[in-house]
Parts: sequence; structure tokens; C-alpha cells
Amino acid sequence: VKIVALDQDKKEKNSILIDQEKEKEKLGKEKENQAKVVNTLSKEEKRTKLAMTQQSKLLRQIKNSISSAIRREFEEARRREEAAARIAAANAAAKAKAENKPVAAAKPASKSSELLSATPESAKLSNDFLDNRGRLPWPVATGVIVGKFGMNYTQGIKSENSGIDIKTSEGAAVRAVFSGEVSRVQNLEGSYLVVIKHGTYFTAYVYLRSVSVSAGQKVSLKQTIGTAGVDPESGDPQVHFELWKNLVPQNPQGWIANN
Repeated sequence: VKIVALDQDKKEKNSILIDQEKEKEKLGKEKENQAKVVNTLSKEEKRTKLAMTQQSKLLRQIKNSISSAIRREFEEARRREEAAARIAAANAAAKAKAENKPVAAAKPASKSSELLSATPESAKLSNDFLDNRGRLPWPVATGVIVGKFGMNYTQGIKSENSGIDIKTSEGAAVRAVFSGEVSRVQNLEGSYLVVIKHGTYFTAYVYLRSVSVSAGQKVSLKQTIGTAGVDPESGDPQVHFELWKNLVPQNPQGWIANN
């Protein structure tokens, strides 16, 4: 009887040890799986942060390219005004001498903010653009806004978007939201950027796969200026759209119509 009892006790102990080993093995696998998940998440987080950093860098490049184009327009407007002022001064001096009268005071130079609306044509274009605030067409016929204007935070990374990002179909026609003159066409990170001047206002169209306009060309409302490409970081078909007044970015959503 004692031997049977001892055998039974031994079997029970062995069974307990086997169960403990199985539980230990199970816990070991769970810890291993958890470590794999943490490692995967860590890698994914690093990839996301890297992508966000690259995206932030690209947005700064876009902003710098647009502001550079606008500054160039200011410089050219200033040169034109100064050249016109010299001619006017010479004519006034010649007239005063012929009539034996004192030379009239020269017209004061325009303020920087007034340079791009100094002519009747540019002033009218600026006013017409302003009158259409909230009614401008979208730069693409169909699309969804996936990136908003202003400061954005993703996983602790801060990025400033001076425009909006519109998801659309690759190859979709990109069109001018208002009549104006092409200020700049630039290759940027494998896609194209187009800046159009509307008096004191500017619109910019980025991530274009192709362009069908050139700098200095006049464009009309809804004229096709190129085709949509992809966001170089996400690979999604998108158009990045910005709207500026002089050198200050505006929120495009306050200017375009409800789509």
C-alpha cells in the first residue's frame, strides 16, 4: 500500500513539474512575443519619426521656394518703379527748364506692401481675387483635404504646414484657381512646383507630375497648368496647395469653395 501511495505521489509531483515547465515555456514565449512587438513598434516609430522629419524638411523647402519667387516679384516691381521714376524725373526737369519753372516734387516711392498693386491692372486683379474669397475653385476637380494649414504635431514632432494637402487621383488635371501670371516653375524633389501671381496674391501648386505652363505666361481661371503627382514621402497621389498675400501665407480653406 505504501509503495502504491509513493508511486502515486511521485506521479503527481512529476505531473506538477511538467505543468510548471509548460507554464514556464508558455511565459517565455509570451515574453519573446512581447519583445518582438515592442521591437516592431520601436522600428515603426523610428520610421514614422524619420518620415515626419523628412516631410517637415520638404515643407520648409516649399515655403522657401514660394517666398523666394514672391521676393523676386517685389524686386522686379521695385526696379520697374525706379526706372519709371527716373524717366518721369527727367521729363519733369526738361519741361521745367523749357517753361522756366521750378521742377515739381517727385512722387514718393511706393511702400513694399503696395508694390505689387501699383498699376491699375494689378490693383484690379488683387481686388477681384479678394472679392472671390470663399468662392475660389479647388486646384483639382475632386479631392479630399488630408493635411491642414498651420502647426501639426505627430509623435512629438512639430511641423508647420503653410498650405493644405489634397488627396486626389494621380494624373488628375491641376488647374489655376484664378486668372494671373505664372511667376515660377521649379523642379522640387522629383516633382514640380508652380507659383502664380494674382496682383498682391499668390497661389502655389506642388507635387505636380507634369506642367503645361512656363514662367511669364498668362493663365485664366480653371486653366490646366499640369497633372497631379504623388507626395514624395507617403507615395499617395496628392497636390499641395498654398495661398499667400504678399509674403504672408493664408489658410487656403478660407478661400476655396466647399467641394
